[in-house]
Amino acid sequence: IMEQALPDGTKLPPDWALQHPEDYIFAMTETVPVLLQEYQVRGEEVVGIGIDFTASTVMPLNKDMVPLCLLDAYQSNPHAYVKLWKHHSALYCADRITSLAAESGEPWLRRIGGKVSSEFCFPKLLQIALEAPEIFETMEYFMEAGDYVVCCLTGQLSRSACIAGFKSYWTPEEGYPGEAFLNRLKPGFGTKALKMLRGSLLAPGTAAGTLTPEFATKLGLSEHTVVATAVIDAHAAVPSAGMLRENQMLMIMGTSGCHISLSKVYREVEGICGIVKDGVIDGYYCYEAGQNGAGDHFEWLMRTCVTKEVEEAAKSKGLGVLDYLASQAQKQAIGEHGLLCLDWFNGNRSILTDSDLSGVILGLTLSTKPEDLYRALVEAVAFGTRKILENYENAGVPVDGIFATGSMAKSPFVMQTFSDILGKEIRLVASQNGPALGAAIFAAVASGTLPLDEAIQRLGKTKQEYYTPVLDNKKLYDKLYKEYSVVHDYFGRGINPVLKTLKSLRKE
Repeated sequence: IMEQALPDGTKLPPDWALQHPEDYIFAMTETVPVLLQEYQVRGEEVVGIGIDFTASTVMPLNKDMVPLCLLDAYQSNPHAYVKLWKHHSALYCADRITSLAAESGEPWLRRIGGKVSSEFCFPKLLQIALEAPEIFETMEYFMEAGDYVVCCLTGQLSRSACIAGFKSYWTPEEGYPGEAFLNRLKPGFGTKALKMLRGSLLAPGTAAGTLTPEFATKLGLSEHTVVATAVIDAHAAVPSAGMLRENQMLMIMGTSGCHISLSKVYREVEGICGIVKDGVIDGYYCYEAGQNGAGDHFEWLMRTCVTKEVEEAAKSKGLGVLDYLASQAQKQAIGEHGLLCLDWFNGNRSILTDSDLSGVILGLTLSTKPEDLYRALVEAVAFGTRKILENYENAGVPVDGIFATGSMAKSPFVMQTFSDILGKEIRLVASQNGPALGAAIFAAVASGTLPLDEAIQRLGKTKQEYYTPVLDNKKLYDKLYKEYSVVHDYFGRGINPVLKTLKSLRKE
């Protein structure tokens, strides 16, 4: 991820997050042949490939579908590169779209919780049009990175209906937002934007094509290997959990957090990322909410606040640093650290949809230790998840069962804390790589090997172990959550805009 500078040294402003498209191809061609050899699998045995990818992670391409950043003329222009989902410098574009859509009563705005996020597709595209018109005029396609990889593998143009539905407000009935509306953002913007988004939109589990001879050779696979249409990484994890009924929610607990819920009913929910019918599983409305930062909080903690003494203590016990901090934190009584945090170190996705918010730590003293911060951050992420859960339920989307997958879900301390704070039983996805398994399930379906319901039943599984809330712990956490809610609204709903003021000063 490029957050400070481009490969040639060109500096990037705050809130930029870019990637290089050649990394994706390099990773596949380096990895797949090694895996085939390691597991003694013949290339012709692989019937399908599924791609799960972060979204909205988008890039401009020319008429030959070459990313502009690969052309000499644009290698020093940041707008020519892939804008990662957490590229937040397009926030002013998102706010402009929200304001105009609310003013004109655009129906798609209600489907995304009433506010456009800078993490979506159109704000990033509008930012290019406003800040780099030379790029905007040159580009012929604007493509999600997941779709780009599928197009490279198959040599055919197609797009993911899952990604377009959640990140570009597309529906089969209405298509994308209307050309007239988009042209009001900037004259001519909508006309060219919709042209750049052309291509067939395919549902999850649909074949986008088969491998080109070139990629069959590079990957060591067959030209008959089917490539499934791309799916958003978090959403791909749904079938890996065996989710096949409504009112279930999956927590994807990685660097960021996603909360995917299935329902038979349509409800408008504040501050979510989107509602898409058949977005992941046919016959269900799929609701998406999330947190901009989850595991990233702990990466920050390790990089910034862990002392040499902590590292040595962890090494002496044969533990990783985070496992050591968890072992120390779980010795504490609830509230013993005296801290309360807001989980906004990377902004807030749901339910405030505001990337200009930032983290808060209350209660620091000269005796605060790294394990205190660790526990407080775990609790903060869990409190943020409880906000999302309650927001679903208050809007008429009940959650009866919770599943979890991702790096954070590997920690028993973390999962018990979540169960206590949410007051819900939590089951773990059996695979440690839920999105990858889900992508493979969709590949099996796309190849015609299995129908979706059978593929989910046979391949999507949860572990025997599960976590249930401890009643006494829940009562104590309810008190802390009440305080979290006060601070959440005080800093997040405009009562005190100090976080935005600080962000503005930093940018200046």
